[in-house]
Amino acid sequence: MSRYAVVVFLCVVATVAHGQERAPDLDTRFLPRRHAETNGAILSPRPISYESPLKARLLRLDPVSCSWDDEVTYDVELTNVSTQDVTLPWSVWAPRSPAPEESLNVFPPNGFPFMFLSLQVGDGLGGQLGNVEPLYGSADESASFRLLRPGASVVIRAPTPCQFSGSKAGPMIAPTGTIAVKVFVRVHLLRTFDELGAFTTSNTLPLTVSR
Repeated sequence: MSRYAVVVFLCVVATVAHGQERAPDLDTRFLPRRHAETNGAILSPRPISYESPLKARLLRLDPVSCSWDDEVTYDVELTNVSTQDVTLPWSVWAPRSPAPEESLNVFPPNGFPFMFLSLQVGDGLGGQLGNVEPLYGSADESASFRLLRPGASVVIRAPTPCQFSGSKAGPMIAPTGTIAVKVFVRVHLLRTFDELGAFTTSNTLPLTVSR
């Protein structure tokens, strides 16, 4: 094989590999939203015994190096590892009526009206990067749900500001500085605001934060 043919072959392989990056099934950056009145309930939920029907994996960060208050987007893949269908909330538009809790009677056992995503800081530093991204399901809005069959997966893309909250990493770069951390996604699946089940991605990705 000639040198020219080798170069062409490598270019084709690189193009195919790049094309295999999965596009998100839901990109919350471009959706109109209305936040629900949670009164801090999601910050101090009642713990429950919980085995998640989903497995999560952090696919990508963009960018991988950010300055304080810049926007970072992350892609998280959720896979149904159970033997039953799972109904996920699929809207950032918080329902007003009926109240989400009143919708539970129309949900299957593996149906969830609330899901909250957050980018967490690893390496023992604790805390969170940016904000919590909420997803809601409303009984009177079929488009606010996504049915996930056993073995199927979806990718959600969400934004968050590049800033630490409650993390030991924050003081380490104040007032100016740079730190390299590892981050992962925590997923909260709720049937009510009083009961919380949480699980995390099986992997971490590196992120460099500067001030």
